[in-house]
Amino acid sequence: MKREFASILLLSLLLAGCGAKAPAPQTPLETAAERYTLEQAKAENCVVFEDSVVTAGQDQWDTFVETTKSGTPSEIRLVTYYTLDPERCSPEYYESAKDDYPMLLVEDLSYDGETYTDRYFDEGKEYTGIYRYLKRFDEMPHTDTPEYSLVIYMLLNDERATYSDYMAAALSSDFRTERVEGTVVYFAKEPIE
Repeated sequence: MKREFASILLLSLLLAGCGAKAPAPQTPLETAAERYTLEQAKAENCVVFEDSVVTAGQDQWDTFVETTKSGTPSEIRLVTYYTLDPERCSPEYYESAKDDYPMLLVEDLSYDGETYTDRYFDEGKEYTGIYRYLKRFDEMPHTDTPEYSLVIYMLLNDERATYSDYMAAALSSDFRTERVEGTVVYFAKEPIE
């Protein structure tokens, strides 16, 4: 659940203020979840996000998207690396969470020609989600003078669902709010020209 919380938190903060198969990583996901390094992820052609910036694997991601759009099976590994900046959180939170960082989250995303499977480990437990759609959303930060826009890809089971629907449901404390079955798998900043 750390992964989902971190994704929602990161995207909220940003909004506020592998045809051809991508090369499959050699390190099994079970091992990668415990002992993977940033250098290994880059060497194995993973899509790597470092504190919300894509630092490796953009070509692999683009290939995965195009390949799956055509209905061709494909797979890719996504690695998200987070650090904790004491300037961007309260002193209390920093003290309570600093030993958990840096945090490296590893997930394998595959497409079998019909459905997407997202698989990852969190605190030793395996999680698998199966989804029908990979959708792209272009979002603007909630600020008067945005310097970038966000490109977000989500796995969803409802073709009509939007990123806004997902975030509203995820951040709502009202138990009557209908949840949106989905997960964010890719996010990148694009400069506004």
